[in-house]
Amino acid sequence: RGVPPTRSRWCANRVEREGTAKVGGLTVQVKTVVAMAAVTRAVLFEMEISAALDRDDLIQSLGLRPGDIDNRYPCCRASSGLRFLIVPLVSVDVLQRLDASQVRCEEPVFLFATATAEMQEQVRARMCAPGLGVLEDAATGSASCALGGYLVEHQYFGAGESRVLIGQ
Repeated sequence: RGVPPTRSRWCANRVEREGTAKVGGLTVQVKTVVAMAAVTRAVLFEMEISAALDRDDLIQSLGLRPGDIDNRYPCCRASSGLRFLIVPLVSVDVLQRLDASQVRCEEPVFLFATATAEMQEQVRARMCAPGLGVLEDAATGSASCALGGYLVEHQYFGAGESRVLIGQ
């Protein structure tokens, strides 16, 4: 693919919480699974990050507005086995406003934004792959791994080790 790979290391940790919640007059059993990961620049497996992509084309193909993409970081492809188009957004509000049915991208795209202070996680993200027949995928483990390499490569949370909780 012509791009030197970035080498990153992931250490994942899975946390499960169980409980009950009242919904109307019903008591519902709730199980929450949270995946946490630590990423450091080290040699464990190869992470591939492509060159930056043109933002104007992305804005149209993703149904975004000018100013929705965070200009501090590049839009590029990242892969730790499966390749995703990684798109940094300016806010969680923009991420929530995204209409997955308007995404016109042939490749899987993973959009993310820094979470707000009241959220438990550091990053919120959504994955759409309409070119593969997937409007939006709630199981984003492969995309999160590619995002982890992206975050390390572009020092999104600074240099050194990062512990990142990604929510949807």
